Amino acid sequence: MKRTNLIYLLIFVLFANIGLTSCSNSSKRIPDFTGIYKGVTEVSYYNLVYGSKVYLRPSTLQDPYKVNMEVVLFRDGSLEQTTFLTENVIVDGKNATDDYFTFKGKQAQVNLGEYGIADVVFTGVVEGKSLAISYELTLSHKPGPVPASFIGGKLNRKENDKAQVEKVTIDSPLVYDIVINESTKKITVKVDKEISEATLKQLEVNIQVSQGATFTQSSKHLDPRTPMEIIVLSEDRANTETYTVDLAYIAKPN
Repeated sequence: MKRTNLIYLLIFVLFANIGLTSCSNSSKRIPDFTGIYKGVTEVSYYNLVYGSKVYLRPSTLQDPYKVNMEVVLFRDGSLEQTTFLTENVIVDGKNATDDYFTFKGKQAQVNLGEYGIADVVFTGVVEGKSLAISYELTLSHKPGPVPASFIGGKLNRKENDKAQVEKVTIDSPLVYDIVINESTKKITVKVDKEISEATLKQLEVNIQVSQGATFTQSSKHLDPRTPMEIIVLSEDRANTETYTVDLAYIAKPN
């Protein structure tokens, strides 16, 4: 009888330990792998240097050790090339913390503009507030992979959800005023009524948007026959706004 009781006791202790272990593993805190990193991307083969932002976001795959990564290359606030976005970022969970982790991933058919379409594989490491990424770009017209790299630091803020044109400037004495109507998404450029079409087409439109947002313009210059369209995408990629640029011809103000 005592022997039977002892066996039951051992079985109870064994299952209790399994339960405790299971609870301990399931309640283990997953490190936060998200963040915004601002720095520089270099492709030495083409002598290219871009200001860049890398966004690490929670994966839509519901796996805490997979991360959604977006890379934005920019110059003067505008989108320089097509961004690339991948779900296939796998974080090495071994010894990973909020301040140190490594990851790897790949993205096929990345549009690199005039440089063609590339398959991209990459590895990254976060150490403290720093992120370093090494890329290999495989292009059909190159015999071997083209290396690229990113080095940047983590920004101390969350992603912005605004998609707004905040300021428009045109460097010309023939432009008297620029009015942004946020409710109608209309931007009115008031120009001299005697301005020629040829002169208008030489006027470059410079745009400033919400923090972290990117934008595309249907044209860099004014055209009286085709209204310019400006599409702004918020930094968190949740909101898009489209603005139309109209011309108003007026006499020179006194």
